[in-house]
Amino acid sequence: SNQNGLGKGYEIGAPIANSQGVAGEQQAAKTSGISSIAKVLSGLGIQDAEASINTNVPKNMTKSTSELEPLLKAVRSVESAGNRLAVSNKGAKGAYQLMDATGREYHRRLGLTEKYDPFNEKQAKTLAEAFLSDLKARYSDDRIAIAAYNLGETRMNNAIKMRGLTAKTARWEDIYQLLPNETREYAPKVVSRMA
Repeated sequence: SNQNGLGKGYEIGAPIANSQGVAGEQQAAKTSGISSIAKVLSGLGIQDAEASINTNVPKNMTKSTSELEPLLKAVRSVESAGNRLAVSNKGAKGAYQLMDATGREYHRRLGLTEKYDPFNEKQAKTLAEAFLSDLKARYSDDRIAIAAYNLGETRMNNAIKMRGLTAKTARWEDIYQLLPNETREYAPKVVSRMA
């Protein structure tokens, strides 16, 4: 089953072949390098192929772990104090306190083969990293991205729209007062633990 959003019949890490005989094109691409593979994939409708060939993950996930490591450590500290078995009163689970819907969505997007387990710290970190990477790409202000991790994207987007702004134009100062107290305190706390 397709779990990575690439389209029917394409799986992350799977050989490139379909009923139209792309297998021959794959062999030619191997000898021509990554650019040729990217051209073949693009011809099949797979966008941003070159960016994901080496890592087998979507383009926005090509940030190295080291870039997000301080943020991940801070989020883990604030969310659960490092308790991989933590469960919030709202149902967020694990060391990174992901809601099941978010965790399962990123598990699906990344095409992880192991069963979804919010208490598996390695898996939870991978899912949190993917989610934070997406949020940082979506919002121009990192504090808003961090706050959206806590509040949820829908509620964050609603606050931004109330100010007549977009994810790329909104700044923390623009929306701070529209956020619940917990979220107002969350982003600065995470940022302070990144230092």
